[in-house]
Amino acid sequence: MANNGNEIFASHGYSTKEGCMIGSAAVKSRTAFESTYKRSDLLHNHRFDLVAANGQIVAHSSEGYITGTGRESAIITIKTYAAGAPIVDMT
Repeated sequence: MANNGNEIFASHGYSTKEGCMIGSAAVKSRTAFESTYKRSDLLHNHRFDLVAANGQIVAHSSEGYITGTGRESAIITIKTYAAGAPIVDMT
């Protein structure tokens, strides 16, 4: 969640709570690395995926950004805050 309250990215669903916690921790551990982000560019629809160490896509940007600059701003926010963000159990 960004400082403005907007969701930046969303993960795939998990079948178990344990899988979710492991997946969340794995995402947090990789957010600082540039290789984690796979970018796609379409007209007024700039998106990104978060890629695990094994190459599997584990999360998608929650929205398409009008500009590449907007997308890059979201990625910078993730790099800055995700590693220290709490994992919140919402069950």
